[in-house]
Amino acid sequence: MQPIQWMIATFVILSGSFCFAQDFQTGPDTQKLTIPMTPAEEALKMLHMPEGFHATLFAAEPDVHQPIAVTTDPKGRLWVAECYTYSDRKTNYDLSLNDRIVIFEDTDNDGVFDKRKIFFDQLKQLTGIEIGMGGVWVTAAPNLLFIPDSDRDDIPDGQPQVILNGFENNVVRHNIVNGLRWGPDGWLYGRHGIQGYSFVGKPGATQSQRTPTNCCIWRYHPNHQKYEIVADGGTNPWGFDFDEHGEMFMINTVIGHLFHVVPNAKFKRMYGSHFNPHLYHYIDQTADHFHWDTSEETWFATKKDGMTDGTDRAGGGHAHTGLMIYQGGNWPSAFHNHLFTANFHGRRINCEHIHREGNSYTAHHDRDYFKSDDPWFRGIEMVYGPDGGVFLLDWSDIGECHENDGIHRTSGRIFKIVYEQPGKIESEDLTAESDETLVKLLTHPNEWYSRQSRQVLTDRVAFGDQDQTKSIVSLLEQNLAQQATAKNQLRLLWALYGCDQDSEQLVRSFAENGKSEHVRAWAIRLLCDGLKEPSRQTKELLIRLASDRSPLVRLYVASSISRLDVETGLQVVRRLILHAQDSADRVQPYLIWFGLEELISRVIESKVADVDPSTWSDLIRHSRMPFISESIARRWMHEIEEYPEVVECMVGEFEEWDVEKNDQVLSGMATALKGWGKAKPPRNWSSLIAKLERKEFNGVSKLGRDRIGEINLVFGDGMALEEVKKVAANRKLDFGVRSSAFETLGSSPNAAQYFSFFANHLNDKGLANSVIKALANCPQNEVGDLLLNRFPHFNPEGKSLTINALVSRSDWAEKLLIRVGKSEIDPNLLSAFHARQISNFEQEPLTKLLVQNWGEVRSTPKERQLKIETLETELIQQLKHGFDMANGKKLFEKKCASCHIMFGKGANVGPDLTGSDRRNLGYLLENIVDPNASVALPYRASTIVTMDGRLFTGVVIEENEKTLKLQTKDQVRIVAKSDVDERRLSNNSLMPEGILDTLSQDQVRDLIGFLKQ
Repeated sequence: MQPIQWMIATFVILSGSFCFAQDFQTGPDTQKLTIPMTPAEEALKMLHMPEGFHATLFAAEPDVHQPIAVTTDPKGRLWVAECYTYSDRKTNYDLSLNDRIVIFEDTDNDGVFDKRKIFFDQLKQLTGIEIGMGGVWVTAAPNLLFIPDSDRDDIPDGQPQVILNGFENNVVRHNIVNGLRWGPDGWLYGRHGIQGYSFVGKPGATQSQRTPTNCCIWRYHPNHQKYEIVADGGTNPWGFDFDEHGEMFMINTVIGHLFHVVPNAKFKRMYGSHFNPHLYHYIDQTADHFHWDTSEETWFATKKDGMTDGTDRAGGGHAHTGLMIYQGGNWPSAFHNHLFTANFHGRRINCEHIHREGNSYTAHHDRDYFKSDDPWFRGIEMVYGPDGGVFLLDWSDIGECHENDGIHRTSGRIFKIVYEQPGKIESEDLTAESDETLVKLLTHPNEWYSRQSRQVLTDRVAFGDQDQTKSIVSLLEQNLAQQATAKNQLRLLWALYGCDQDSEQLVRSFAENGKSEHVRAWAIRLLCDGLKEPSRQTKELLIRLASDRSPLVRLYVASSISRLDVETGLQVVRRLILHAQDSADRVQPYLIWFGLEELISRVIESKVADVDPSTWSDLIRHSRMPFISESIARRWMHEIEEYPEVVECMVGEFEEWDVEKNDQVLSGMATALKGWGKAKPPRNWSSLIAKLERKEFNGVSKLGRDRIGEINLVFGDGMALEEVKKVAANRKLDFGVRSSAFETLGSSPNAAQYFSFFANHLNDKGLANSVIKALANCPQNEVGDLLLNRFPHFNPEGKSLTINALVSRSDWAEKLLIRVGKSEIDPNLLSAFHARQISNFEQEPLTKLLVQNWGEVRSTPKERQLKIETLETELIQQLKHGFDMANGKKLFEKKCASCHIMFGKGANVGPDLTGSDRRNLGYLLENIVDPNASVALPYRASTIVTMDGRLFTGVVIEENEKTLKLQTKDQVRIVAKSDVDERRLSNNSLMPEGILDTLSQDQVRDLIGFLKQ
């Protein structure tokens, strides 16, 4: 059975009965109509278009309201997502209402719908929709849902299934998860905004099994059930599409409206910082212009004062919704492969001309061909259909996103824009066509046929038998061999990959021998798609392609670095950084660094001792990209306390490198130390300085000498705290530098005097984690409330740091436990270590609150405590001499993984060990030797006695009104509640005592060593 078939057969039932609402409520209109609502027919007349174009009113209120997203099906019908729950800023989302999916059909193709039906009307926070793989996919925060309809009768086969959950659905507001589109590669793509952090995973996933998600493009693969981030950054992406070569572009707001989406890209953000603090530079927008007059005081001037002439000429304003790269065949060829996006305040459709430049793309502002005089016009999305006509969704409102002026839910329009006569419709229902016809339609001039045919073929493979799969794959291979143009080769290659992800050898041949750079680039993407480990042959090919003549091919080789092992990745990087012509590119140096930094972080996190320190100096020596040289030096300078030998190796090369290279490395070192109070210099630093002073070595410019002066401040007596404070407050410096300064101030004996300074920067998302660390050292009572009130806005690390801070003082810990008791903070965020810390205050009211809201902590008996202390002493010595990591992993899988998750693998019965205080050897041993000393409420064992006298002991991992799911020591049991005679909750965990007693001394060392990593 294919994974997708298993998914459809396994329903994750949402609350509520499965039936349509008898009387669907759209909700009240509360908006003050300062401008009378324009009748739909009048709004149509107010739509201005170039000569030869005409529009029809495809649908309008009362047939459609609040159209927030749209897609088409293989019959060419429109599936519209209507979002009624979206409300004013104060309410955010009105969950007393429902959202729904409506299907529109135009049987006579006159540009006006004549059939309408409701598919499903029990959704909330609905923001995205797509069709395929046996049903309908929707984003409805906090979930990605799948509504099965395998027989395609427009009636759901069952309740929506929760495929992913954890998307933030409160703080994030209009930056909420949104938008769904199938990518050429068979993945389902979506978007997420900047205002909140999400922790996304399958239902039941623990924190370590979830992917932290902020403003980004993400994707999900239905067959492999894999979720991942494609590219990070931006503000509030609300539109994307793929051009004729499958290149992805996303639309954005404020900081730039258009970004070329390359896997592993890290884009400029409106505010805050990326999860990785060592990126050092973000990729800026693809467009060479803004759609608002940047000479005006602020980007929101249009919202506040109305549109100026300058902003009108520039494009209408900062806000964009929806994106379409037109490839429908009906509009004139001059519009083909041009990008169109709705300008929300400008009441128009902006047009962009995108073309290759350097390693990536750029976009120029073309004419804004389509405008509306209707003050209610709020374009939201565009799609083209089987006749090439474009459907334009109009949210229809006079406010900005229901922000402050009330709500108007009972409006909405859909226009259809056609040039002269609509194109010929080739098929009324592609699902009824033969495989041969669908393969032929993959190269149709209207991209709609290609995308829909590819999806139908993919569906057939997912649900068909092996014979049909072989037949389809054979057809695709035959047709692919006959194609001469890059455009058609790509369409066949994508379809083949979607139907047969084992076609690595064929894809590799295109990567190496394809005549078009677009084909070679896409072959690289498919070979490094993340669905399986790249083969040895693929790795060898990537090393060769790092020297390819095409800048676009080199771009995607750089994009793939993070998919590779350290050894291969470093070989790829070494070849890429030889291309001096790429050094000044808008994207390439930074994309290389993002991949290289990930390799360095892996080395650091895994404590790989066999990586020669000279590896990094060697990269600097060969690099013809100043940014890479500087970044390598900066990154390792951050680690000088733990890896001084790497910096020593770099310093040792100064006499061999030229002045320019030395200046780059010194700049990286100096930048890394900005904000540090004091650091120990590498052993050969003083010798280098002495040679410079004696003029025995002149390989440093005046700039380099200035950097040496900055470095010596930190290597000498240290920087004065008031100077450090100036660094922390300097908004012109990057977040990494400022964060170091906050941590220096926070770790000083005088941290309390900077309390107000710290508090004023807690809301700055890029600095929040460092500010939390600093506040933890301030004794002021206000710190507890300050951190707790801001808690929902912190990222995963920030939440962990906050818990660590709050359990360090009894009054803060009390406030924390009260919030836990109110379900405002997840009790699972408190580990046994935190609970033990709180109990050690030995304050009876506090301990009582801990037991009530978290669980019980008992003192460890003297005999076990002595054993823990003895083991700790022995292991400290043993682990200094190393351990067998592979054996430790095997022991974990045998002894622990049946109940615990670590690094995403294992069973969710006991606490997830990934984020626990595993590096604390004493804490680790206490929880293994005496597992019942600290037991959180969710992990306490229950004893179940059935009516027929059977007794089971285990942890209740799932419960509903009819059954209990009980994890016993060795299996999962489902017990009907009607069969339960007695149920007792124990104070103990399910974990047995004496686990280490069954192991040899070497095995104990290996297991503990693995757990500590």
